[in-house]
Amino acid sequence: MSQVFLYFQELFLYNSIFQIIKQIKNIAKQTLERKLFSKMQQFVSYYYDIQKVLEENKTSETSLSIDLSYKEISVQQTQNLSKFLYKCKNISYLVLSLLGNKIGTEGTKALGICLENCLNIKTLVLTLGMNKICDEGLIHLAKGLAQLKNMTYLAFYLVSNQIKAEGAQKLGESLGECSNLTTLTVSLNDNKIGFAGAQKLVQGLSKCQKLTELVLEFMYNKLNDKDLSIGLALQNFQQLTKLSLNADKNQIGNLGAAAIGNSLVSLKNLSSLNLSLNENNIDDEGFSQICSCLQNMIKLQKLELYFSYNRIKSEGLLAFHSALINCETIKELIIFLDFNRIDNEGLFYLGSALSKCKRILFLTIQLEYNYFDTQTLHKFKTQMEKSRSLLIYSFDLDIYITNKNYQELIFDEDDVDDYISDSQSDKESDSIDSIKENNNQQEDYQSILD
Repeated sequence: MSQVFLYFQELFLYNSIFQIIKQIKNIAKQTLERKLFSKMQQFVSYYYDIQKVLEENKTSETSLSIDLSYKEISVQQTQNLSKFLYKCKNISYLVLSLLGNKIGTEGTKALGICLENCLNIKTLVLTLGMNKICDEGLIHLAKGLAQLKNMTYLAFYLVSNQIKAEGAQKLGESLGECSNLTTLTVSLNDNKIGFAGAQKLVQGLSKCQKLTELVLEFMYNKLNDKDLSIGLALQNFQQLTKLSLNADKNQIGNLGAAAIGNSLVSLKNLSSLNLSLNENNIDDEGFSQICSCLQNMIKLQKLELYFSYNRIKSEGLLAFHSALINCETIKELIIFLDFNRIDNEGLFYLGSALSKCKRILFLTIQLEYNYFDTQTLHKFKTQMEKSRSLLIYSFDLDIYITNKNYQELIFDEDDVDDYISDSQSDKESDSIDSIKENNNQQEDYQSILD
């Protein structure tokens, strides 16, 4: 009884100290952020009506935020707005959102012309999604962006337009001339740039030698394995510390995954990597190529892998196991592998890898709709529960894990053979009814995946 009391006392004390330190850090961070945000708000002029912008005509402003999303802004109104911005020669901070309007090619041309005169811009956020912008309009806008030599931060959102490879190439070339860029986000989701367009864009961006944080979004862009040169282009960003690449819902297979994986080998300064390849055609071979690159990232602290709706099995998890145990610096891991083909063996490899990564502090896993049985899942959960301060939320075959203080996930290194033999014994002792039920369940999963 006394041993139990001492255990809980020690557990409470350890967690209390950890939580206090964490709270102090969070409070300090939030206080600093509030001060910076409050200070910025004092100087930023906010507008939500185009008439008010034009009527006040404050051309001496240095910081502007104009949100005209879904306001049915016409080409003529966009041109009038551009004329106003053209006169704002001193502006250094500009947030402009025209999401869900109909500015088209002519409106985009006008914006490009006005940017050519805003040479003092350092921070720029442009949201031009859903505006029927094609290559011609983007090329004119890119010319304006190329003149912003003092710009250090750019977030450019072009979701759901009509941009193809040529437009993406010109955008990359223009942004490559912005030599002082340190943080860049380019979102081209739901366009038609293809792998060739993505490669040309990335190739142009590689000239930004000061770039340390890069976010690229290529969802719904008909990327496939025909042109693998995007991998070669990514190799040039050796100065990057944070990289996020989203290529969900394309036709990327093992060759494309291998090209991306090989390119990441050169990025040894990465501290944060977010790689999202949901809903592609990647199996064990491609996933293994991605995992193999992780061993070279000696500074990596945060890793996010989103590979839902692919064809990954146990061999892919074995490769992940080998890679993860060699990544001694990772503190936060997020991995989504739902709707794949992971069986009992694969789940064991995952658990074994997690047990050996003592430095991980924050862990999130999603494993919905795979091939492991409920008994093996229960064993996996049991091992998770042995970790101190580990919160597990389980719904059917979902596992959501938030690890505030990751200490021990106990999978003994010498238990592999015992696990396999136990698993085989368990299968032999199952009743006929439970076997039929499991087979039917797997057939249902197979039909979903296929």
